[in-house]
This record gives sequence, structure tokens and C-alpha cells, in this order.
Amino acid sequence: MSSVSLLEKVPQPWAPLVRPFLQRSHEFENKEPLVAYYLRTHVAFLCMRLRKKEDKAGTAFLMTLLDALEASKTQLSAQLHGTDGRTVLTKFALVLFARADDAERTGNASMAIVRMFYTASVLLEATAQFTEDGAMDSIAAQKCKYAKYIAARMKKALDRKEPYVSPNKLEAVDSDAAGDGSTANGAGQAATFTTVPASCFTRPTSLPTSTSSWTPTPSTGQDNSRAPPYAPPPAMLKLDTPPPDYTYVANTQGSSNISAQPPPKKNMSATPKPQQPPQQQQQRQRLSTSHSTTPISSSSQQQQQLCVTPPNAGGVSATNFKPSVDQMIDAQKFASQAVSALQFYDYDTAKQQLVAALRVLNGAR
Repeated sequence: MSSVSLLEKVPQPWAPLVRPFLQRSHEFENKEPLVAYYLRTHVAFLCMRLRKKEDKAGTAFLMTLLDALEASKTQLSAQLHGTDGRTVLTKFALVLFARADDAERTGNASMAIVRMFYTASVLLEATAQFTEDGAMDSIAAQKCKYAKYIAARMKKALDRKEPYVSPNKLEAVDSDAAGDGSTANGAGQAATFTTVPASCFTRPTSLPTSTSSWTPTPSTGQDNSRAPPYAPPPAMLKLDTPPPDYTYVANTQGSSNISAQPPPKKNMSATPKPQQPPQQQQQRQRLSTSHSTTPISSSSQQQQQLCVTPPNAGGVSATNFKPSVDQMIDAQKFASQAVSALQFYDYDTAKQQLVAALRVLNGAR
């Protein structure tokens, strides 16, 4: 049974919730039968949650839908073998979303772009059938909300025959004005569009500025090397910037080499000073032999960075800690969220979730 036939049999109370998925299923039925199939399985998922025992019309429609799904499953048995429904829906949703987003950010506005945004949001909603709680994950929910927002905004401008203005352009203008030292009104206008999940489309600017502000820190004081002038999250500090402790170790080695040279005053006053250079040479030889066992490379420096940090600092480098069962379950949740973020190519969120999982496994709170 086709999606058009199912549309005619949808009970009226279920129509607002079910019709969008059946309509999109009809659009994909000929070109992408797998997408159409998983859209209908999502309709069955919704109907089973809405059905009540005394609802005879709903039960009859659900039985008809399940029979149609069994017939489609038999026809698509070869294509369904080894496929993941969530991956199929997410793939096509991202393709449509990327095309619509690129066209929208250039200032174009048309009903074709509106349909692409809306169809992408419907496909993302259909991924909820594959989650444990029956709801979209956070990444899919953000993209779905953004797609519906842009689709409604663009359609409203087209219906009123008004020029469409992309909120992304307004946000970019406000951010540039705020960077030039303008008034707080520009920042307020930029905050107006913070409902748009900008983290999915723009790279955070805090990391490059933090590294540039930290590198010129003078190495004369120990407190300055241990306390950078900014305060980013500790997880991002561990991954994206070199720990201050390792820099302090390198500075102490440099200071020891400088202090090994005798001051000019002592050379002028003391007579037995010529006996000190052989001792200092022996000390230097001991230091050189101790340091020669570990080659200086980027990998060894990273290992030193992790070893210098104390285990009780709460970072990802804590050692000698055995996590409890609850902590391992929490780490699994963070890791699954990271995998979900990578499916949407949101590497920033994936890194944050992976770091959070490591912190939980190392006993950090």
C-alpha cells in the first residue's frame, strides 16, 4: 500500500502529527524507498504511542499500516540487509540541510529552499524512533529547530512579498560591530538570534585567542606560568593548550643552565673558584645523561605534560583511579553523545563529550 492510500485513512485526531511524515514518504517513495520506509516506520512508532484501547479507528489504521510495512519489508529485503535506519535518515537530512543552508546564507529565498529545510526537519524528527527515550538527541533537535525556524521565516517573507534577510548575516554584522568596540546594542541584537544553533555552523573563537594570549607569558615567575590570564573550561585547556606545568619545567632547566655560569663578582674575589668548573661539568654530564634517555619529541613532551599534572587536579590525566559502575555508565552516556555529534560532523561537541567521559573515568567532578 502506498503512502497516498495511507494518507486517506489517517484518523482525524492523528492527522496533524502523522501527515507530514506520510507526505514526505510519498515524495521519497520512488527515488529513495529506504527513506520512505523508515518514515512510515516512524508513523507506526507514533501511532503505537497515541493508540488507546477504546480507539477503534486508530487501531484499524495501525493494523493497516503494519501490514503495509510488512509488504514493503519483503520488497526491500535486499536493501534493508545491513542498513541502519538512523544513519539513512540522518544522511539525507544533512544533505538537504547543507544545500538549503548554503543557499540561505547567500541571501537567496525561494519555496524550494523552504521545502528543503522543512523536509530536513521531518527526517531529523523521524530519527527519534531509534532512541531509547523516543526523543531526538540534542544535535538533531538543534538542527531540526533551526531548520523549522528558517523555513517559517523565509516562507513568511515570501508570502508577504518582502525581501528576505538572513539572520546569519545580521548576526555576523553584529559580531563584527562588537569586535570593533561598538555599544552594547549590537551585542543585544546578536543575542536576538542566539536561538539559532550557531555552534553547529561556526567554530568557537575562544581557543585561538586563548592560546595567543597565553604564549607571551613571561617565564620569570612560577605563578604566572601556572595561572594563565584566561579561564577556559579545564577540559579544553588540557587538550588545546600546553599545560603551564610543563612550560615551568622547561624554564627551570633553562634557569639552571644560566645559574651554572659563575657570577662576575665571585670570579673577582674568590681564589679557589677555578676548582668549581670541573664539578659543574660533572653535574652537567649527569643532567645530560639523565635527559638523553628520553628523546625530545612532540610525543614525549605530551607525555611529560600529562605526568606533571597532579592526579588530584581533576583533569583528564588523573591516574591510579578505579571508576565505579555508576561512573562507567555516565562515561558511556558521554561517549554515545560524542558518537551522535560526530554523525552530524559537530567535532567541537564530540571533543567536549569525550573529555567529559575521560574526566568521569578519572574521578573528576
